[in-house]
Amino acid sequence: MFNIQVRSRILSWRPVRPLGLHKSHWFSTTSILAKQTSSASVSSSSPPVSFFKNPDGRKTFLINAYKHFFETNELILFVHWNNLLKEDEFRYRNAIKNAGGDLRMVRNKLLRVYLRAQDQENPASWDAHKYIKRTKPKHALEPLLKGPTAMILIKESDPEIVKKILKVLKPAREQLFVIGALVGKDVLDVTQIDKFKDLPTKSQLQSQLVGLLTMAGGAGVTKTLQAASQTLFLNLKEHEKTLDPSSKEE
Repeated sequence: MFNIQVRSRILSWRPVRPLGLHKSHWFSTTSILAKQTSSASVSSSSPPVSFFKNPDGRKTFLINAYKHFFETNELILFVHWNNLLKEDEFRYRNAIKNAGGDLRMVRNKLLRVYLRAQDQENPASWDAHKYIKRTKPKHALEPLLKGPTAMILIKESDPEIVKKILKVLKPAREQLFVIGALVGKDVLDVTQIDKFKDLPTKSQLQSQLVGLLTMAGGAGVTKTLQAASQTLFLNLKEHEKTLDPSSKEE
């Protein structure tokens, strides 16, 4: 009887959705990480991972989720929120999504753990925990992780999307405001973010580069081709004179 009860509890267990994490985002993230876990378990050559926390617990899940977010997004805006009602959160979440971002509430302590073990293969493992204890690393983003914090994930480093999101957040004022950003491996403050949003996009830079190459390089290429053809003509004439001495007299 005891074995039946334990087995039923194990089979009926489900991960607990963290507070502040929207239901749709919770299940989408769960499915993504479940696929990664199942694909990793297929490989018999990979050694088993010893987790610092319960491998099926919420803390391990969130650390792995942060790893996934940082590895799949080129730009992350960090925002601070105050007295944000559920209806306001839902409204801003949708507006940010329409602008090209993805709002995610975070647990500062667990995000700090991930950041300190970011270079480790598995930030939630015992090896990563020992690494943190031994080296006591600090990450440049840690000063931002004070008080209620959220991340706005942006797939591509696109200044135009940042501009749209800042426009969305402007009416929120103290309820939801940007405090920093991670662009690639660079940490930006608010002033730098404001400058970044006015930069041209990648496609605009590529178009400008093509235009510059066409304008500046086109004339040079033409001259090079003309010079090469003239050199070839002169070389052929000299060769002709060598083969036919009578042509010299002409």
